[in-house]
Amino acid sequence: MAGLRVMSVAVRSHVIAYAFFIGDRLEYWGSSNKAAKSPEDALPVVKAWMAKFRPQVMVTERIGQDTRKKPRTISVIEAITQLAVDAPLNDIVVPRVRQFTNRYKEAEAVAERFPAVAHLVPKKPRIWESAPPRLIYFEAIVLGLGVVSSRELNGNRPLFAA
Repeated sequence: MAGLRVMSVAVRSHVIAYAFFIGDRLEYWGSSNKAAKSPEDALPVVKAWMAKFRPQVMVTERIGQDTRKKPRTISVIEAITQLAVDAPLNDIVVPRVRQFTNRYKEAEAVAERFPAVAHLVPKKPRIWESAPPRLIYFEAIVLGLGVVSSRELNGNRPLFAA
C-alpha cells in the first residue's frame, strides 16, 4: 500500500471531517460545519474533497443497530456512502471500532502516531459541557487507519477483523 490514496470521512451532528492518507502517511485533514446540516449540503463539499485529492479508496462508517447518532447525521453518512459507491473508486464501509475507554484517549494515541495533529487534541470537557468539535478529526483518522494500517493504535491486532 505504499502509494495508495485513501480518504476517510466521519460525520458528527454538527461537523464532518476528512482524513487523507497516501500509504500509511496522514497527509491532509479538514472539516466543514455547513456540510453536516443535510445530505444536500454534504455532497458538494465531499465531491470537492474527492476532486481535490483524487482518492483511490474512500472509507465511511457503517451504522450499526446500536448507534447513538441522530437521524439527520445518519442520512448524511448514508448519502456520503452512496456517493462513494457510485464514484469510480473503491468504497469501504467499516464499523466504528472503539479501542480506548474514551474518545480523548483515542485522540491522544492518534496524536502520538501523527504529531502534526497533536495541537488538535482537545481536553476532556466537564460533565455538563458538550464534546469538542475537534474530536471529528480523530474519528476520520481512525476510520482511515483501519484501511491503511495493519495494526491498532495500541500496537495490537489489526483494527478491523474480517
